[in-house]
Amino acid sequence: MAIDPLRVLGALRRRARVIALVAIASGVAGAVIAKTLVKREYEAGVVLLWEQAVGRDEVAHELQTVLDSVKIPKNLEKVRERLGVPTAIELLGQRVSTVSSNESKVVTIKARADDPELAARFTNTVVEVFFENRVENERDRLSEQISKQTAAVSAARDAIAKARKAYDDFRNQHGIADLPVETQAAIELAARIRTEGELARVEIEAEEARLEALRKAAAKESPTAVLSESEVLPDAQKLAQARTELVALKAQLSPDHPRVQALEAQVASLEQRVAESPPPTTAGRIVGRNPQWDTAREGLTHAAAQRDAALKKKATYAELTTAAQTMIAKLSQIEGEASALLSALHLAEQQLAERQERLARLEDAARSPNVGFRVLSPARVPTLPVKSRRALVAIMAPILGLLAAAMAVLARAVWGLRAHVGTELAFWGRGPVVATSTWPRDPEALDDLVADLGDAWRGSSGTTLVAGFGEAEARHVGPLLERLARVPAAPGPSPGPQLRALEIDQALPALRRAARRAARVLVLVEAGKRSGPDLVGLATRLGRSDGIGFVLLGIAPELVALPDHIGDTRGFWRAGADAADAPALSPSEPPRAAPQAAPPAGA
Repeated sequence: MAIDPLRVLGALRRRARVIALVAIASGVAGAVIAKTLVKREYEAGVVLLWEQAVGRDEVAHELQTVLDSVKIPKNLEKVRERLGVPTAIELLGQRVSTVSSNESKVVTIKARADDPELAARFTNTVVEVFFENRVENERDRLSEQISKQTAAVSAARDAIAKARKAYDDFRNQHGIADLPVETQAAIELAARIRTEGELARVEIEAEEARLEALRKAAAKESPTAVLSESEVLPDAQKLAQARTELVALKAQLSPDHPRVQALEAQVASLEQRVAESPPPTTAGRIVGRNPQWDTAREGLTHAAAQRDAALKKKATYAELTTAAQTMIAKLSQIEGEASALLSALHLAEQQLAERQERLARLEDAARSPNVGFRVLSPARVPTLPVKSRRALVAIMAPILGLLAAAMAVLARAVWGLRAHVGTELAFWGRGPVVATSTWPRDPEALDDLVADLGDAWRGSSGTTLVAGFGEAEARHVGPLLERLARVPAAPGPSPGPQLRALEIDQALPALRRAARRAARVLVLVEAGKRSGPDLVGLATRLGRSDGIGFVLLGIAPELVALPDHIGDTRGFWRAGADAADAPALSPSEPPRAAPQAAPPAGA
């Protein structure tokens, strides 16, 4: 891993006391600062009700635009002058806020100050200046609208005069006074004439039927008749009386009338009875003009006169009907044009009335401009601070101190991405870490390091080059090789491994040749002194990508418990023979007792 979390946690744990002391000191400092330097803020508010002014066209969503004028520089300058405070306009505006609701149209204007009485006076002054600005703007706006509306009224009057002239010229041209009234009157007259014509036709038919009935009745009678006759038979008298009544009724009523039919039935019944009875004995008789014949003749004359009158009336009504229909057709032809002219006149009159009404309302509103707001609750002196950062400062100070101390410890632990433990060295060096030790920090740890490396090295083959990563590590190569040379060799027929020192600061070609000929290269690195980017380039410098191992020296005692073998350490020690080695010894050749440390490669 690039940074071992266990090492970082260990650093935090080791510095826990320091972090706690820093947090406590920060808490005490925060409490002192909150008590002495942090000020309290008091807030007062005025509750207003949004009322749309007369003649205005704002809607609810424009309320916020109106409220934004509360904090314009012009208003804030007046507020600052009335309060007598030297605060900058920008800072003064930051202490003023507005809260609105489109649904209820309730607006709250708030202002904050360090003093409660100043907060209330500040808020009321802001509202007063805002109202004055609204009145001034409203008066200017209404004056402008009055001028525009006056011009609109004058234009509407001109339009009425033009429309009325066009309509009057049209009426004079066609000889009409009021087209709708005259059209309706012509329609009603035509309907009435048709009705009267129908009545005249019915009257003619009735008179002709009456004439026919009277002709028949007159044909049955003679000019003279027995005026009086004394007879013994009473039915004959009744028959004569009934016949007289029948003639009179037929002169007045039509033959289909029920009374006429009933009287005819009575006459027929009496005639049958008279025919069946024996002839009466006449006692006396008086002869004179027949009154029935005279009545029938008079009825014929009267019915003929009535029929002629009805015929003349029908002809007259026919002529009137034709004239009325002609008038209706004429009026219908010009009705469309007349309606358009009349509609234009009515529309112009309606527009004039509306504009005059609006002008009157604007003039009335201009006399006493309305600000559009009503005060529901004025500002009062607040009793408690609405906003104080004292508690926040007192609470956040130890937390921030704790975080700052922890961040400092963490920054110190990861600064420079240096390898402090084996896992970090293996990550940046791209090779196994075969051992970690507190030597040379702890001189006695060299025995443990030699024992750890000696067991692995004696079981290897070929040449192992030991090099220091830098000058600081190079001075530890000699002592380490000297101690490893004393480790007894493992028994066996094959020749023992060799140890040689490698000067890593020599010329690059010679360095790479020596590194490639050896079976492996063991690099000493002191903990906390080499950065990750420096270690990454080691394989390129040595000219090989495998067979490179590391020994981490001088690790902190508190990190000894972390893993000391990281990566494929066994594969590192089992690497093949040297590239330039001689042929292997025969099995009969005795093994070496103990190898000697060879001079540095490339010397």
